[in-house]
Amino acid sequence: MKSRLFLLSFLLLLVSCGKAPVFSGEILNETFVSPEGLKVQLNDLKGSVGTVVVFFSPECPLCINYTKTIKDLDSLFARSGISFILVYPGKYYSATQISAFSRTYALHEHDVLDPELKIAEKFKATVTPEAILFDREGNIVYSGAIDDWSYETGRKKRTAANKYLFEGITALLESRKPAIAYVEPAGCYIE
Repeated sequence: MKSRLFLLSFLLLLVSCGKAPVFSGEILNETFVSPEGLKVQLNDLKGSVGTVVVFFSPECPLCINYTKTIKDLDSLFARSGISFILVYPGKYYSATQISAFSRTYALHEHDVLDPELKIAEKFKATVTPEAILFDREGNIVYSGAIDDWSYETGRKKRTAANKYLFEGITALLESRKPAIAYVEPAGCYIE
């Protein structure tokens, strides 16, 4: 009897302690700056269905190589209520460098500077590029590598066989869980 009561109590505790949404709370209302000097809040950049936050760096070779993929995904899913936010963590690059990078590669996502690594720490990002897909409630649907084209630092395939972020967004739009919810990203370390 005691073991059943303990088990029931344990299960109730597990159910009541569900994960809190990550893309929520104070971080959404905190003011950050765009490379152009505009004050922005992540809350104002959220998509109606979901939000993709991609940690990027203007000098990381993988980020440069993934600019087309990010542009293509943004174009493909923009009308579906998916918003893309590019977060540039750290103090190594000036707003001018990031603006020039964005113009050079014709990136149309929302750019946010994160010099104090507040966003990177909140979302536990470790490298650039690293993508995190959130649903409208702020829960993580997918996080990690954009695809498997670069499967470890310095090693790439000719083409990606698994398009993890694409599959995650598709699953979100189809109201189902993605087959893969996390893949360790390879890239340039966030410092």
